Amino acid sequence: MSMDLKRLNVLLDAETAKDLLADIEQCLYAFIHFRPDIGYVQGMPYFMWMLIIRMNKFQAFRMFCTIVVKDPLIYGLMTFNQTCIKSVTEFFCANLKEKKPKLSKHLEEHAITADIYLVEWAYTFFSRAFELELASKIWDIWLCEGSSVFFRTALAILELVEQQLLEKDYEGTLHLIKTCSNRLGEEELMRCIRKQKLSREWTI
Repeated sequence: MSMDLKRLNVLLDAETAKDLLADIEQCLYAFIHFRPDIGYVQGMPYFMWMLIIRMNKFQAFRMFCTIVVKDPLIYGLMTFNQTCIKSVTEFFCANLKEKKPKLSKHLEEHAITADIYLVEWAYTFFSRAFELELASKIWDIWLCEGSSVFFRTALAILELVEQQLLEKDYEGTLHLIKTCSNRLGEEELMRCIRKQKLSREWTI
């Protein structure tokens, strides 16, 4: 947890960081005691951060528990359910292949599997990948529309940098996927997310 909190500290306002991190840490320790079967999972401070800036820490704790326990995507990942992780990557890859066959083939040829980048995005639900304002908008859609928003956002990210990715070798492709979120405009990403249509509803 300490390493995640240190990484998060870099993103916070210096004047409020100390108190905010203390509240996040307190809530996470409470969750660990509440659900020792799940315990602590890397990335949780980012989840708690996105909630605690919107409400008091007691409300944030309750919302965090609800999301982790009741959202099938988040629960499956937080419990390291291999069936869920496999389902997530296979579902995403099937949609990517259908919508962007050239890009899908390019990633396959370079042995860049979806779990390399999808899992990191999922464990923080893009709160580490994007600036706070943009991440908040993605969260707003997610909390209203459910797990499909994760897949639609991931597809949108790759779609917006598709041409650049097709021109890269293995290292360049991987680097661009992991850093491209810093180059995407808010309006174009939100439009792209909203226009994404999945082949079906995701289930484990």
